[in-house]
Amino acid sequence: MRMKNCKESVLCVTLCLLSVFQVTSSATVESILVADLVNGAIYEVNSTSGSTETLPFGLLANPVALDYDVTSGYLYWTDSEDEKIQRAFLNGTGMEAIVTTNAITPDGLALDIPGGNVYWTDADRNAISVAKMDGQHFANVVTLQLDQPRAIVLDPANGYMYWTDWGAQPKIERAAMDGTGRTTLIDSGLTWPNGLAIDTTNHRMYWCDASTYKMESSDLNGYDRQLFIYQPGTRFFGLSVEDTYVYWTAWTIPNIVRSSKSDAVSQLIGSGFGRAGGICLLKSDNDQQVSNACTDQNGGCHHLCLARPGGRTCACQNAWKLQDDGVTCQPIVIVSPSIVWTHRDEVTGINTVQMLPGNITTVRNAVGSTFTVKNLFSANPPAYFTALDFDVGNQQMFWADAGLKAIHKVDFLNGVSASTVLKGTSPGIQGLAFDWLNQNVYYTDAYYNWIGLVNLNTSHRHVIIQTGLDRPQGIAVHPSRGQVFWSDRGQQPKIERATLSGQDRTVVISDNIQEPHGMVIDYVTNRLYWADSVLDIIGSYDLDDGTQSVYRYSPGTSFYDIAFDGAGIIATEQSENKLH
Repeated sequence: MRMKNCKESVLCVTLCLLSVFQVTSSATVESILVADLVNGAIYEVNSTSGSTETLPFGLLANPVALDYDVTSGYLYWTDSEDEKIQRAFLNGTGMEAIVTTNAITPDGLALDIPGGNVYWTDADRNAISVAKMDGQHFANVVTLQLDQPRAIVLDPANGYMYWTDWGAQPKIERAAMDGTGRTTLIDSGLTWPNGLAIDTTNHRMYWCDASTYKMESSDLNGYDRQLFIYQPGTRFFGLSVEDTYVYWTAWTIPNIVRSSKSDAVSQLIGSGFGRAGGICLLKSDNDQQVSNACTDQNGGCHHLCLARPGGRTCACQNAWKLQDDGVTCQPIVIVSPSIVWTHRDEVTGINTVQMLPGNITTVRNAVGSTFTVKNLFSANPPAYFTALDFDVGNQQMFWADAGLKAIHKVDFLNGVSASTVLKGTSPGIQGLAFDWLNQNVYYTDAYYNWIGLVNLNTSHRHVIIQTGLDRPQGIAVHPSRGQVFWSDRGQQPKIERATLSGQDRTVVISDNIQEPHGMVIDYVTNRLYWADSVLDIIGSYDLDDGTQSVYRYSPGTSFYDIAFDGAGIIATEQSENKLH
């Protein structure tokens, strides 16, 4: 079974935290839920007898982290192989995927029951994200300076979240549940910290490390660090804590282990697990659910209510904007006509899709004037926007993300909803073009040297050309003529044409071309335009008679990408943050 981003097959696991409830001495653990990454199952294990029952969820690809909502009866889990978060009742009914398009490698998971939210870590996106428990209103809460985040636990009563990071500088961090007030608690003596748990009764934090073979604890500020268990060769995985015991799993042990908090004396529970992962405790007691500022009426927030120490923060789903009242969310409005482009900050690496609203003719006729540029949405590294296209008829924007290896879209017509069109691309996507008649998104891939497409209706993906390409760049489609055009900046720079299925391939431009990039078609006059960053020209090609000409020559501009607004060409520079 394939695991992504795991070191030496040490699996990516986390825990279930039930500390949203006050822990009392009367708490009794009746059973333990455990994910088995090899057997593709979730089991319920009787804590007294050790008898094991397979929950009726069918074969799961790679269940990792678990958490249980005692108020609704839903069990939630991440699946890093199927790239989604699911939930179901313990009897197998109500099973559904609540997060699909916004997860690549979901690892850790924790429920904010008082606020009605689910939090998770994503090791490929290097993000900590949140959504409502039904998957609505997805948003990122932490995206900067993360490097393979793993386990996550919450303290909703006090508005804090804690997480581990397995990256180049392993650490355990804490922040408010809205992502503010971030601080590093532990950053020494760690290698692969994965399991994490909070003991709210004694105000301590437990964690385990699959490489140092240690389980340790500290106070909630990272001080008073104490060794709890040192067991050489034990690949610790998941953790969960209650009043008297610490429950844990390890890759090297086919059982659940229960260790006394007072003296670390341990006993085995259950047996036969192929690779026990995340665990969750089911208790029968009279614990009273805690509340926070988000418990009553979602804290008055329109989308997301995120708890923080002493209060709450209202937040909006991705591609929506929080209004001045600090409560209401409104979708981003695309003004037509407008110019839209991607921008990457060279210092922070933040990628932004920006818009200059209004008719470009107004801009052309107002030399020396100042215009307001509107930021539509942004993403932090490792995201890296490389291409963009817009479907005017359906108000859909598409963009390629080389960092996250995906093609995404935002639907501005139906409430601004974001989704992923294609996952698992290479980091080499250079151009996008939307075929509005057949609902296909075409793309060039300079890493694999191919041209592919994905259909919006069926999600079917297909490589239409994969021979004779050498760093393909820009791409443009003419759906009514059934043609696709692309530029190639390899050893023999050229522009080629084929049918929309990749047949009848023909070179149309091979002279007066050195480094072609962006392309666009004027569908009224049937002319193809392209930008050449070495020759500093925008070239033109008549699709009817095949004549070639120079539309514009501007020394030193390094034209990169171009667009056509019906009156003229708008171009970006490769070396300068300028529009022409």
